[in-house]
Amino acid sequence: MPDNPLLHFRYVYLFEDGTKKEFEACIDENSMSLVLPERSTFPAWTALACSRCPNCPLDENLHVHCPVAVALIDVVDFCTDRISYQRVHATVTTRNRTFVRETTLQIALSSLIGICMATAGCPVMDRLKPMARFHLPFADEDETMFRAMSAYLLGQYFIMKGHGQPDWEMTNLVGMYDEIKAVNSSFCNRLRTVSRKDSSVNALVGLDCFADAVIFSINQRFMEQLELLYQAYLK
Repeated sequence: MPDNPLLHFRYVYLFEDGTKKEFEACIDENSMSLVLPERSTFPAWTALACSRCPNCPLDENLHVHCPVAVALIDVVDFCTDRISYQRVHATVTTRNRTFVRETTLQIALSSLIGICMATAGCPVMDRLKPMARFHLPFADEDETMFRAMSAYLLGQYFIMKGHGQPDWEMTNLVGMYDEIKAVNSSFCNRLRTVSRKDSSVNALVGLDCFADAVIFSINQRFMEQLELLYQAYLK
């Protein structure tokens, strides 16, 4: 196996007018960091100071550009003049399988933007790297909530193994997703400075709705439904 094996997520969007667009997210499997092409220039909207997230921990003297913005330059450039409700035939090819869905551009973009944000190098979004490693394109709300909670609890197991204090009650999961929501919200404001149409902004709004769902469901209906699935464990 190579020292730096890559995970490839190839997104192909086919529009009703015959237009076809491909994006490929290449991720270092060891670090789960997005591998990006070299650039000599960057759009002004990628500056760290542009609509900077209130919870951004990066030093502006060391980080001129927002890592999430840099990761999404090509996606935003393509979507600048496209509207969110355009129909698209979306195909996502991963190492082990292919996903296909007829959907709106907003939903198709949410999946791509989500994995790019999680692997771009943002310290807040880094906590989503475990979910990115087992990326599930076009996941619905319940699937996303189950994966988010499962990934968090596995993280607590590793904290315990390292002799730390695990959060088995998932008390801090709400705070974690509050931080993620702050990034999503600020990034929407950043996109509004460049997007003439609404597709990329609405794709982020969709991700924010998933963050809301995770926060809401920790002590609500979803947890009660999940408990019914674990009856074999509770005997």
